[in-house]
Amino acid sequence: MCAAPASTKQTQLHNSEAETYLRELANTHGANRRSHWRNNNSTVREILYRIDMRDLLDTPFKIFRSLFSYNCSSGQRPLVAVPVAGWEPAPVPLGLRCLPLLSSKGRTHRLDSEYAQSFSLSDQTTAKYADIALRVSKVAQRMELFKRNGRRYLRIPAGARITDIDQFLFKKGYALPPNMPTLHVASFVGAAANGCYGPGFGPMTDNIVEIKGCNALGQPIVLSKDVNPELFEVLRDCHLGTLFVSEVTIGNIEPKYLMKRNNVLLADVNVFQERAGELSWMVDGKPFIFMYIPVDITEEGGDHFPRIRVTTLERADEKPPKKPKGTESKRVKDFLDLMTAEAGEPLIDRIVGSKRLRQFFPLIHKSAAVKTYGCDPETTEIDWSAEIYHIFRTYTDLPIYDYNWLIQVDSPKEGMGLLIDLMQMVEKELKECARKDKYPLFNVFARYLKGIHLPPGTGGIAPTAIDHEGQSILSFELLTYGDLYRTKSFKRLIGMVVGFLNERGLKFKYHPGKHCPENVRSLTDIFKDVVDQQRLERFQDAVVQLHGGKDNLPFSPILTDRKKEFIGLAPVSEDSQDRCAKHCTCSEKQEKQALQAIIELAEQDGDKVTAERARGLQSE
Repeated sequence: MCAAPASTKQTQLHNSEAETYLRELANTHGANRRSHWRNNNSTVREILYRIDMRDLLDTPFKIFRSLFSYNCSSGQRPLVAVPVAGWEPAPVPLGLRCLPLLSSKGRTHRLDSEYAQSFSLSDQTTAKYADIALRVSKVAQRMELFKRNGRRYLRIPAGARITDIDQFLFKKGYALPPNMPTLHVASFVGAAANGCYGPGFGPMTDNIVEIKGCNALGQPIVLSKDVNPELFEVLRDCHLGTLFVSEVTIGNIEPKYLMKRNNVLLADVNVFQERAGELSWMVDGKPFIFMYIPVDITEEGGDHFPRIRVTTLERADEKPPKKPKGTESKRVKDFLDLMTAEAGEPLIDRIVGSKRLRQFFPLIHKSAAVKTYGCDPETTEIDWSAEIYHIFRTYTDLPIYDYNWLIQVDSPKEGMGLLIDLMQMVEKELKECARKDKYPLFNVFARYLKGIHLPPGTGGIAPTAIDHEGQSILSFELLTYGDLYRTKSFKRLIGMVVGFLNERGLKFKYHPGKHCPENVRSLTDIFKDVVDQQRLERFQDAVVQLHGGKDNLPFSPILTDRKKEFIGLAPVSEDSQDRCAKHCTCSEKQEKQALQAIIELAEQDGDKVTAERARGLQSE
């Protein structure tokens, strides 16, 4: 019989016995000291033991068995190991050090070095308050392509990124199914844990036929339609890291294929509305991504750089332009030159941390957008799927808070009308914010995608589940940098969206792997109606089963107390909503450096008005 832990508060300091045990366990598996760990966008930061596992068939089982046994006998708060994904970072290339005053030679991008196992921006589902981070060494990330009953399958180990898988398959003449997330540096296993999806084709988990790993007790477990089918049905589309997954097998692997990407730049929401019918987004079934960049969001007059980019994707019948002989094998490559286009990236922290500099946010956004997307009103590209599907050539390693509503709609026409209405409301509010030099938003994303139909009493907490076969999902996201999520302006935007959806009587959920409004602290706040509650109960029952019964939950070595609260297996504590990202402040020296860099950037863009405004602040 396990002894009850003395305290369940995850922040409690270890006693000397626990520290000794933890250090010895970590040392046994190659982690000689604690090290820094961050999730994919630095909204969670921890100092813990980070173990790089070279043997997925042995090491995780030993670690979880040992931890569970210790937790049962210690009487102290349980020690927790959380699976994460990552790889050894590389130094920043010289070409990225575009602003030497604000860059550090040899610094590595956090984005390149660590990704949360669940690819989560949320502090509720990642490694917050964990003791050990379990990474998968590159030597253990061996993929296998095989054929069975006339169909091709791919075994994918934990830690392998989508871009790694693209390269592996492309060299063999094959390709991933076209429903991968557009952020290609996410690990496949980690993204699947959150029920990730791409634009239009449905969730990536649709293709998973088998999951292998171990439960919290260190026991091997296999999930498929033939082995543990009920657990497979519940956990395949979203398990939030409630088990350790060492390997998944996916189907629908096909010969490499060509895709066409059409990009359209539009001035504002009114133009988007005017051209929506003409360009037939949503209605003709093409997957698309809508991206709103808040540049020049004041009233009419001045620079009319387009704020909206719509990208549509489809299979291509045409052939791509001929490439020089011998270059085809290089077409699918690693995309870790992520921030080459974001000239203002080093300035964002300064602008977020200084109210005086907030007025220069549009300059940074415009600079990034121009260098990333160009200025051509319409462009078309045809290439292999892995090149075309990953539309983002840039990303940020700064703290980003992403609030993602998944709204059920009954038709593409309804989805398009809803998107236009939401964007008109958001753009109107942003114009008001701009008049006061308040820029609470980094980006707006929207996608229209095929949902998963889960009849009553079936399935788990798949984010994209729908109630009826004919329904789909409009994914609508507001993203902000750093501490801007705390501002009244951003909170007002969140409240406006929630109020709008409630007034329309629309059914929606929040993506559990991203951030939620402050009043949402548990999945019980998201899964509210009768059918959703059934799905949540099935998920909770599955988690209990993975632990061998409720009596073992207090000693779980895989669930932090915060994750138990979020899942709904423990009451939500008062301090459960605290954030881990450090508050951004800009010193006087940093502000002066930033102003000089802003002047240089504005002059490069030919923006004399902005350059003079910055000089005025510089001379004060």
